[in-house]
Amino acid sequence: MTSSDPQARPHSGKGRFVRSVDTAERDARAARLRSQGRTYREIAAELGLASRGAAHDAVARALHAIVRDDAEALRQREAERLDGLYEEALAVLERTHYAHSHGQLVYGPDGEPLPDPGPQLSALREMRHIRESYRRLHGLDAAQAADLTLRHTAPPADEADRQQRLGAVAAEIARRAASGQTPDAESLLSDP
Repeated sequence: MTSSDPQARPHSGKGRFVRSVDTAERDARAARLRSQGRTYREIAAELGLASRGAAHDAVARALHAIVRDDAEALRQREAERLDGLYEEALAVLERTHYAHSHGQLVYGPDGEPLPDPGPQLSALREMRHIRESYRRLHGLDAAQAADLTLRHTAPPADEADRQQRLGAVAAEIARRAASGQTPDAESLLSDP
């Protein structure tokens, strides 16, 4: 897809360009040519790229895609393993467990075996740890990015005052971001 208008290329929801199938295939061809010992200049000439830098970028994109695909396959295998562990912990949670002492079943005053909640509590803890691992694996607990624009409004009296105000602003921004609020750096910086 070669268009003189860069805005005609498809964009993601974040405004970044999205690789087309043609671009991905061209990048893969560039990587194959590079693996055969071809120079970036030769690759650019053969694929009709504008420069050897464009050929280098195509090879880099292809290599990045390979790593990303392998990482996704690994992430999927790990998720399946975590799912298996979760199912095992769930089976322990759903079973009835009875108290034992010195290898003997412990009975209550009514003559019935006493239930033992220990294995179920352990299963619950394990399930919680597995869910935490799953969230980390998929990046669900990653910190939210904050888009801040800082603008200098008034000069501080001295360097110590400036450092103190910047520290206070940074702490307030972190506090607001941690509580889910959108940090408003402009209002924080303009407050005396």
